[in-house]
Amino acid sequence: MRCLNFLRRVTTPESDYYQRFKEQSEGFESIASCDYVLSGLAVLKAARVDYENGELTEIRLLIEAEVFDDFLEQASHLVNTGYFGPAAVIAGIVLEEALRRHCHQNDVAIRSKAMIGEMNDLLAKSGLYNNVMKQKIATVATIRNHAAHGQWDEFGSKDVEQMIDWVRLFMENSFGTTRMPIKRG
Repeated sequence: MRCLNFLRRVTTPESDYYQRFKEQSEGFESIASCDYVLSGLAVLKAARVDYENGELTEIRLLIEAEVFDDFLEQASHLVNTGYFGPAAVIAGIVLEEALRRHCHQNDVAIRSKAMIGEMNDLLAKSGLYNNVMKQKIATVATIRNHAAHGQWDEFGSKDVEQMIDWVRLFMENSFGTTRMPIKRG
């Protein structure tokens, strides 16, 4: 059961690893259980190798994309109910995590508590995107910082709506099925 639970969490119940291990585990109690156990172990080893080689990251990315989309939906809802400050903070957090992911994927060294501005500078300096993108990210970061410090008259709900739309587009372009060229090679 623990192995099935592990495979379900690392992959999905529809994955070949999960399905194959589930088939083999049904024979663990039979007379020929040694063959089933060896086959099940082979499935686990193959899943481990793929996991260690980063070949199962697509599933993790899909889950993260769902979470980020949920946060952006929550931010949109907050804007629509008049809470544009908290909405800006949430959208900024999503952007910050996206930039952190870009740094890690592209071996751009950052401090563990790096903020948007620092990561934006390092990513632009490394050549992953141009100055236009860098400036847009800086603009979004400014709105988020104003919101985080309660400087409500520095931005409005329309600014936050545009911010959320842009962050959503950035996430889709960066990590969706049609990715913009923001990852080296």
